[in-house]
Amino acid sequence: MKDNCKDCSVKDFVFADLYCQGCKHKPKVSGLVSIYRKNKLHPADSIYIEAAEDEVFLAAAHELLQQYRLEFVPGEVKEISELIFNEIG
Repeated sequence: MKDNCKDCSVKDFVFADLYCQGCKHKPKVSGLVSIYRKNKLHPADSIYIEAAEDEVFLAAAHELLQQYRLEFVPGEVKEISELIFNEIG
């Protein structure tokens, strides 16, 4: 437990994780996060993040999605989409 948490009134509360999400005293970690396509050796993209140690994956997903755009393709072109995906994948 961190010194800053000794006097915290929330630390022993059953929902402490929810109430402590914005706490400035939470330990932070930083590092490189890479996203890989299945069965591929090299990463599709990498980013450097700094986040609370219990929110690393959420922060990484958020930062990666900031760099990409998702698009919906209607069902009529499903076969074409699958063909293209199989060709490039």
